Parts: sequence; C-alpha cells; structure tokens
Amino acid sequence: LVFPAGSEIGMEVNRSLGRVKEVDLFGANSSDDHAEFAFSRPIFHLPFVNEENFIKRINELVTDESIDMIYPTMDSVLLELSRNEDNLDAIVIGSPLETNEIVCSKKKTYEALKSKIRCPRMYSEDELDSAPFPLFMKPDYGYGSRGAKLVHTRKEICDILSNQKGLLFLENLPGTEYTVDCFTDFKGSLLYCSPRERKRIQRGISVRS
Repeated sequence: LVFPAGSEIGMEVNRSLGRVKEVDLFGANSSDDHAEFAFSRPIFHLPFVNEENFIKRINELVTDESIDMIYPTMDSVLLELSRNEDNLDAIVIGSPLETNEIVCSKKKTYEALKSKIRCPRMYSEDELDSAPFPLFMKPDYGYGSRGAKLVHTRKEICDILSNQKGLLFLENLPGTEYTVDCFTDFKGSLLYCSPRERKRIQRGISVRS
C-alpha cells in the first residue's frame, strides 16, 4: 500500500513497482489527485493522518485487501505509522521509530548531527534580543519549505509567535544551496556520493540542479 499515493515519492514508487509482476501495488489518498490516473488499481480513500480514526481505517483496508506492507510517502504519515506499528496489521517500510523521530524534527536532527558536521546555530526565545538579524525561521516539524521565512526584527517574530508555535530561529546562512546524494549497500558502506547545486526550488523540491 502506497500512502499517500499522489505525493512525488508515491508516484516514484508506482513508476518503480507498478509493473513488477511479483508486486500487487495499491494506492490510497486522503484527497483527490493525479494518482487516480497513474495507478492501475482504483485509489482507496483514507482519513487524514491527524484524524482520530486513521489507524482503524488503514487497518481495515490492510485486512480487506490482504496488504502485507505499507510504504509511507510523507513525513507526517511516516511518523504516525511508525509510532503505531505495533497496532498495525502490516509492516511499515522505513527506518526505526527513533530514526524517524529525529529526521522528522529539524531540532532533533541538528542536535544529533552537531558533533559531526557544522549546523546552523539555534536561538531560543530568550536569546532573540541579542541575536544577529536577519534570522531564518522555520517550523520544527514540516517539509517543502512551508512556513520558512527570513525575519528581520524582534517585533516581526513577536507577531508570528502570537499565531504560531513550534518554530525554530536559526542563524541565516546565505549562499549557494546544495544537496548531496548518497547511496549505500545493505551493510552501510558508501557506494556513491555526488553533490549538486539546487538551482531552482519549488515547494522545497529542487526542480533544476
């Protein structure tokens, strides 16, 4: 089961496995999108991941269609499914819960990596008065550059905090942005590593590099 089927990753999974004869590929969404035309089977409807009956409904679908594995294709879905894996009747494809909780939180990711690589400095709300503006603000949980913004004054931050919580305030790092693609074998040995410049970005995805 690929969920949500219409995400970019969901469409990539369909292109990779949709014609493999040993795989019966199902797709599910919480809203209508192009997946209905791309997948060979009808797309099932599931509640949004934050709705109360989400786990119950996905288990019903797993049982009805004899689904063995679930491939989550969005961060929020990955986290919710891995947190409830013991209550699911199918295997969740992905990393262990501890890893998922780190990579879905920008703060936890920085804390986990800061002893290994240079990370942007994070400023607490108490440190903002002495922080060097502009600062780069973004939600701790989120993806696709949603909610990311350059803030220039303390007042601007106060106005934002009055309506939104769970934000990180980081030192601004201007300059060229890169993605480093890596591929390892099953033992974790690095087989391939290639940096690329992110020349044009839409919704957090590099569409030209």
